[in-house]
Amino acid sequence: MATYQATGQEMFTKYHGEIQGKVVLTIGVSPGGLGAHFLRTIAEAEPALLILAGRDTLKAQATADEIREIYPNQKMKFLLNNAGIMAVPFSLSADGYESQFASNHLGHFLFTNLIMPKILASATPRAVTVSSGAHRFGAVRFADLNFDNEAFYDNWTAYGQ
Repeated sequence: MATYQATGQEMFTKYHGEIQGKVVLTIGVSPGGLGAHFLRTIAEAEPALLILAGRDTLKAQATADEIREIYPNQKMKFLLNNAGIMAVPFSLSADGYESQFASNHLGHFLFTNLIMPKILASATPRAVTVSSGAHRFGAVRFADLNFDNEAFYDNWTAYGQ
């Protein structure tokens, strides 16, 4: 796995040609967040379509409105999806996994695999996952993903998985 730290503008400069004319799907697009910043930055590269995905359609719409104000001809569509959660109280997903691990890792893995045929059909297939530096908080607890069903739960340790 490669780790690369760069500003949005540096990434735009490097990948402008690869973004132009492409469909870009971005999850986690709340105003002020990383996804919204990413979209504002790459909209200048004239992608064919921006697909905004988020838990809250009103927040996604606010981000879309902001981008349309700057780039009035940019085409956008919406997909409702959960980008991630941070340092929340203990709970389990519907599938029985600690909620942060389920939302922030298993959900991204599943979603990417569900759309993988579309990604691979592209002339230049690429899937990018962006995360925080919280992995430095500790390792994934493969032997006990659910923190013994809350007995050993710490919300920041769980977020860092």
